[in-house]
Amino acid sequence: MEMVEGHGGPHNRDDFLSRNDVRNMERVIRNSSHELHEDDECSIRMWVQRHRKNVFYFQDSSGSEPFVLGMQTDWQLQQLVQYGHNGYIAFHSTFGLKKLKYPLCTLLVFNASRDAIPVAWVITSSFVSQDIHKWIGLLAERIQIKDPRWRLDAFLRGFPMPGLIMHLACSAFLDKKTFKDMLQL
Repeated sequence: MEMVEGHGGPHNRDDFLSRNDVRNMERVIRNSSHELHEDDECSIRMWVQRHRKNVFYFQDSSGSEPFVLGMQTDWQLQQLVQYGHNGYIAFHSTFGLKKLKYPLCTLLVFNASRDAIPVAWVITSSFVSQDIHKWIGLLAERIQIKDPRWRLDAFLRGFPMPGLIMHLACSAFLDKKTFKDMLQL
């Protein structure tokens, strides 16, 4: 027991917090902010610079161009390569549709058990097809670098109406049974 106490054991000052310690921590938390800058646009640019590895597409809003931020971790890229090859990618865009200025869109692939795996996130102010083609093209290039044989069968773009697929872009012919199976996912 003496040896434990001699090496900073149970009776060491480090095991106890004083009121001052708690107040100091509270002050640090209160004075810290999740904002990197007072201006939101500047804050986003700073975040993108700090997390360049996980950003596959960034377009700042301008007069004619919409805001787009596409994010993907290395793990998500691996899952996309593994489960998206010769499969489907679903585009889910219902999170934050009513409360956020720019809703969060999630790209999903499905494993053998039909569990959805999020493989990328996109925050955008536009869901117009020509704007989607910009960032989906860069995402496809990123995948092709990882696996040049990678090929997508279908890209499903769903909107808040449950069970309704608004847009289907296929690289292969789909028969009626396959289409019905996809609607049941």
